[in-house]
Amino acid sequence: MGLLLTIPILVAGFWFCHRYPPLRYKIHRADNQYLYLHSAQHGLGLFFISSIILYCASRLDSVTHILNTCDIGYQLLHLVVPDKTYLEYNSALFIFLFPFALAFIFPKFLQFIAEPTDDYKTPIIQKLLKDSPLDSFLFDALIYDTQIMLSMSDKKVYVGFVLNMGEPNEHNGMDQEILLQPVLSGYRNEKLIVQFTTNYDLALTNDQSKKLGIILKQENIVSATKFDKTLFKNISNTSSTPERLKSSQ
Repeated sequence: MGLLLTIPILVAGFWFCHRYPPLRYKIHRADNQYLYLHSAQHGLGLFFISSIILYCASRLDSVTHILNTCDIGYQLLHLVVPDKTYLEYNSALFIFLFPFALAFIFPKFLQFIAEPTDDYKTPIIQKLLKDSPLDSFLFDALIYDTQIMLSMSDKKVYVGFVLNMGEPNEHNGMDQEILLQPVLSGYRNEKLIVQFTTNYDLALTNDQSKKLGIILKQENIVSATKFDKTLFKNISNTSSTPERLKSSQ
């Protein structure tokens, strides 16, 4: 009987977390044990609410009559838990199933109250990604259309705009791949100075630039920064002429 109660608690709790956006994006960044505990926490809450609803409803004579005469609970549970009354079988069936109804209804209700706008995902994801500076930086570049420069583990360098980031799923959070609209690309030489080799002219036009997406794995990104062409040229000129630094000292 304990196993029969534990599984619905976990499943109902996970379904609630999966359907409610603030929790859905959060659980995809959680470890296995934390995910179980998080699902159990919300599942217990749903079962507690179901128990209260059943208790209040059973005060009505019509509901009590149904619980004492309906044989659905008996047909489904008597082989697992024999020698119980119709009232006990139907009450147990209600406690098992009604949390799933709540897990379906509550997310819509809470989302309507807390985030009535269509663009509810942006502030939620921004808040959740603050635990990772890289994730937060890339997401801000996506929503604010900021030009950035990415240095990769193979010494390649890309300058462009983030078009998309991976949606969280059952295996990964948002830190999977990014789709980059390239403006410049190149590499770092043996002195780790950036050398640009390709200028993507089409990336400067709105419509055709969407066709030039480059998919990059976040795990291969070594460093990321905002890119300003004028500032980059000034820094490059300074770093490429070390004798100026010596003469200025």
